[in-house]
Amino acid sequence: MTNLYPGLSRGEIGPRDSVTVINIIANETDMEMGGTAKLAAPPTTELLPRADKGDTAGEDLYGIITAGDNDGIYGDGGSSPADNTTKASLLVGDAITVCIQGRCLARISENVTLGAKLGADATGDLELADAAGNGIIALALQVGSAGDVIAVDVQREGDF
Repeated sequence: MTNLYPGLSRGEIGPRDSVTVINIIANETDMEMGGTAKLAAPPTTELLPRADKGDTAGEDLYGIITAGDNDGIYGDGGSSPADNTTKASLLVGDAITVCIQGRCLARISENVTLGAKLGADATGDLELADAAGNGIIALALQVGSAGDVIAVDVQREGDF
């Protein structure tokens, strides 16, 4: 498990005018840096956008988590260390930043090739979107192995 873009510890890749991010509220605990996010319904007392972790293979995702109140870093992939350094947020209600278009880093759960179409897996990471109906959220900009953190281009292409 390796971060294949080690010069970036948080945030997006490239200038702000080439990347679209949204500030959103974590609707679950322990949101991982480079993990996937999907939209969630807010409580009836607010209209602020909220996000859950992507947790179903092939589901439509909103974006990739790139920062948050916990000030986490991407780390080297794999499971989060006990000190929570790879968590963007720890609590429901924490603010997170989600890349919804452009280049950022993402966690992958299986081997990917350059240019591979990526979608949701059941753990909050990305996997190959290679079955009919799988939602495609990003393209791999680097070759990577399961557990790595790689550069991706978020484009939300629709279904495979």
